[in-house]
Amino acid sequence: MHYEIRFMESLKKVVTNMLDQGYHIVIQSKFMGILVTSLILLNIVSILLLITMGYLPIIQWNFLYYMIAAACPFAYIITYSIIYYEGLVRLPNRFQLFFCFMLGLLLTICLRPQIYLSVQIISAFLIVVIWHLIKINKSFIKPLLGTMIIYFIGYNAIWNLNYVALNFVINRHLYDHIFLKIDLYLYSILYGHAINQIGMYPLVGSNFLFSIFETSYVLIFPEVFVVAIILLINGGKLIQYITVLFCCYIFGLLIFILFPSLGPFITYPETFQLAYRNTLTYSSMRMLESGYKAIKNGVQFNTIGYFVAMPSLHVAIAIVTQWFMTISKPHFWLFLPINCLIIVSTFFLGYHFLIDVPTGILLALVVIFSIHYLEKLTVKPPSRGCR
Repeated sequence: MHYEIRFMESLKKVVTNMLDQGYHIVIQSKFMGILVTSLILLNIVSILLLITMGYLPIIQWNFLYYMIAAACPFAYIITYSIIYYEGLVRLPNRFQLFFCFMLGLLLTICLRPQIYLSVQIISAFLIVVIWHLIKINKSFIKPLLGTMIIYFIGYNAIWNLNYVALNFVINRHLYDHIFLKIDLYLYSILYGHAINQIGMYPLVGSNFLFSIFETSYVLIFPEVFVVAIILLINGGKLIQYITVLFCCYIFGLLIFILFPSLGPFITYPETFQLAYRNTLTYSSMRMLESGYKAIKNGVQFNTIGYFVAMPSLHVAIAIVTQWFMTISKPHFWLFLPINCLIIVSTFFLGYHFLIDVPTGILLALVVIFSIHYLEKLTVKPPSRGCR
């Protein structure tokens, strides 16, 4: 425990120094320090709470590998590909934005997680990104590494707190059966006949649609990096974005404690068709279910903790990332179809109930406007704009 706490505390100074040397961005050090300190404290609190509950906290080092080897390089290449395309191809603005929109659709159709996570693709991406950073974009290295460390600290805290919250509600009344009844009623109206809950997900028996929605669902994590890179490049509000991002997770956990719901894939695993059991979606669902069963049986967990059904945090983060992409129109239109598909995928694949979608949208909007309002109260507007 002492090692983990010291490790988290030592990151504050490192991240602060890295982000202080930001790339086309001006950040007040006190707000950066507050953000990093808050995330470190969240980690310490989650560690202590888990220990008092009899569990050994886990630092998800695999997530660090995933960030360095896959998510960040993929996001970096996507972000700069659009920037270079915008600079090289001279088309009317409306045609450029339409091209970006269609490219976003094409990504969900052609790209598969198994492809961009393969060893060959990861190696190629890493070589390209490292070359670009060293030869062309050296000043970007420190702020990018600082952002990755913040994500690592923040997500580890959120996953540990998921286990804390789950342990708190594990023996309480869950709302899943109510939400499932509502879904069955609404789907029966949509389809025109009664729906059998056994094997009801995915909602449409099409391998093509399933692949599109599966790809969209997992693109949420690389997209989190895309927004950070865009904000670093354009001098956007990176600290505000990261604050909104993790506030959504924290308030989502508080809502989960008040109205606990785990989602159909955990509470009603029979709702997922076994014909899709060889998919990434099925293996992800079973991984999260194993974490739930560990807490249920009072044994040590060893997987990522992600149990909040209502509100859907995938939906909330999709709204947040889309909101902050307004600083770059090409990227905004590139990810607009992807985020729309992410929202639909949450209930299409069976991760969430229908009610989780509007509550996720509402959560994101409330947090965005609240943080924006608080920032206006505490920060004086600059005398001149940033680049």
